[in-house]
Amino acid sequence: MKKNIRIIVLLMIVFLSSMALGISVSPESYQFDVSGSKPTEGNWAQAFTEYTPLEGKGENEYHFNPLWMTPQSEIIAEFRYEGETSMEGDAPIELIWQTWDGPAEKPEGAKNWAKVAPASHTDTTATFTYADIVAAYGTDDFSTVYAVNIGDTGTKLTLLSLTCTNIDRSQVPAPEVAVPQHETSADAAQIAANAPDEGGSIGIIIGVAAAIVAVVLIVAAVVVFLGKHNNKSY
Repeated sequence: MKKNIRIIVLLMIVFLSSMALGISVSPESYQFDVSGSKPTEGNWAQAFTEYTPLEGKGENEYHFNPLWMTPQSEIIAEFRYEGETSMEGDAPIELIWQTWDGPAEKPEGAKNWAKVAPASHTDTTATFTYADIVAAYGTDDFSTVYAVNIGDTGTKLTLLSLTCTNIDRSQVPAPEVAVPQHETSADAAQIAANAPDEGGSIGIIIGVAAAIVAVVLIVAAVVVFLGKHNNKSY
């Protein structure tokens, strides 16, 4: 009986610990502010552009930083479109990873205008993977990616939302000055939504610690219960 109790307790520890850590350290996503995007006319134009902090301008300080991306990251677009793509079977939407001659020297292999086809798409959504972005751009060094664009492939395209999943902000130090100048209230809302949490890593550590304490208390309660049940059996 005691051996069975030990096995049950061990299994519960593994299961509850996995659940607790999974909840406490959940992947983070970045939600682009697409309120300023404009429908295209089907002439391979851009429906949306966001300049990154890597461009070096203060007003981009809290925009999407490509250096946050991890190999698990995906960029997911929601859209609507009218018309036919220029080539049958192509997606009506494309991602464009852009750089140009700037303050920093471009990494070897980096393309100025790298078009990325979605890894999968429907009539309303498209998913771009980290691996496909790297392959199209020519390198996984995103240190001089100055703009992220969404364009059409011959259709009239309207971008509804854009999200990058599984980012890791800890790879890039938080800006020291958090008072950039922005032109619209939508920009201000984006700062509030995407600026780093002041709690940052401390909040994650507290969450993990609390989850571990909860696991220990649950296991202790189970041990006491099973111990009493075992004593009554004899």
